[in-house]
Amino acid sequence: MKEHDEIRLKTATPFAYGVGELQPNRVANPGLVYDITTEEYLNYLWFRGACAGQLDEFYKPDDGPYEPPRTKKEFNILNLNYPTITVPYIQIGHPVVLIRTVENVGCPGKYRVKVTAPSELKVDVEPQILAFKFVGEKKQFRVTLTLRDTPETDGYVFGMLVWMDGSRHKVNTPIIVRYS
Repeated sequence: MKEHDEIRLKTATPFAYGVGELQPNRVANPGLVYDITTEEYLNYLWFRGACAGQLDEFYKPDDGPYEPPRTKKEFNILNLNYPTITVPYIQIGHPVVLIRTVENVGCPGKYRVKVTAPSELKVDVEPQILAFKFVGEKKQFRVTLTLRDTPETDGYVFGMLVWMDGSRHKVNTPIIVRYS
């Protein structure tokens, strides 16, 4: 038996494919974006162990020195406004709540959420409809993740949250949850 004959095909997960395929014509008009500020990135780096003095290099002189959150409890890494929802640890019966913000960079309109998740993971999104009246408008939504049963997988479960405007915009947000 040749070495390549032993390769087993597995279902792809967000670890393999990221947020989706690149479609260059749609990149120019994505509809919604997850915008993130310099301060949010700096808080993330601080959370990961960088000291405030190191992070001052990323600030403009007019901004003054970087001021990290007073405690690590003030910064919730789950709320980093990133276009992927990653929960590094969840237990049955202990829901995880996080917040994301999207910005309308297209035409005014309504976006409805569609969630695909395995049966072991309950995903609630509030609100389920985001109505935008102008370009640049920002809306927050809350995601509550609840592990119902211990999955039969290798420590991770995956889902997808998609905002759709009914025409051509589909904003994919992979959900990656590690359980114990």
